[in-house]
Formats: sequence, C-alpha cells, structure tokens
Amino acid sequence: MPPTITNVKPADGAILHKTDTKPEIKAEYSDPSGIDTSSIQIILDGEDVTADATITETMVTYKPQEDLSLGSHTTIVKVKDAKGNEAAKTWTFSIGEAEYKFHFGQLHSHTSLSDGTGTPDDAYTWARERGKADFFGVTDHSNWFDNELDNENTTDVS
Repeated sequence: MPPTITNVKPADGAILHKTDTKPEIKAEYSDPSGIDTSSIQIILDGEDVTADATITETMVTYKPQEDLSLGSHTTIVKVKDAKGNEAAKTWTFSIGEAEYKFHFGQLHSHTSLSDGTGTPDDAYTWARERGKADFFGVTDHSNWFDNELDNENTTDVS
C-alpha cells in the first residue's frame, strides 16, 4: 500500500484573497512502514520547488518567495514509503475572485404545439441565430397532448 497524503493546504478548490499571494502550501503524509523523505517532491504550477521546501517525516511545506499570480494554481506532492510504494496527490487553489463564465439562454419556452407560436424548429432557429443563446429548451405543455389522448381513449363505463 502506498502512503496516505492528507490535509493539503490551501484546501483543494480554495479561493484565497487577492492579497494572499504567498500562501503556505502544505501536505501531510503517513505510512506504517515509514516515509522515504529523500523521495518527496512538491511541484507548483509545473515547477519542481522541492529544493525550497521544508520536508519532515510527516509533512512537506513550501512558502513561495515570489508572489503567485492571480488565478488558478496546481500543486502536486509525490512521496514514497520505505518499501518504495509511491503516492501522489494533485490539488488546485485560486488566488483572487472566482472566475465565472456566464451563459445566456432559456429553459422554458412554448411553441404552437401548446400555447406559444411557431414550430419547435422556428424556436431553436431563433434562439441560435437571433437570440444568440448558449442553451435553449422547448417546454410545451404536456397536458395539451395528454388531454387529446384522453378524449380519444375515453370509454363510458356506466
């Protein structure tokens, strides 16, 4: 069994304040057979920063000397136990405000199949070409179809 890597810091998915550009980066690890501390590696945004990290038998910590840029950062910690079994943990955190991607669309529209106008093809064409929608859904009233079927299949049981 490989070592267990836990308690990463900043937490996976964390969004740090835009002034926290030199966060402590840390991971704890353990293994019943012991840790081979010479095997430990910490990689930040694709750069091996192990030489500037503090390594013990239970954790690795790294404090960037230069400010990290605003945006997303990826950390990888690799560690082997005394028997040579390797574990790796990858996590990301962000500095600054969360980046949102807004989308425009409509999830509730009707056509002439119920109480709207035009065909479903007309609706999708309009949403794509004129409305410039990122998403679109036609939601005609199903009871218009259900009632029609109920009237055709009704039998008098009196």
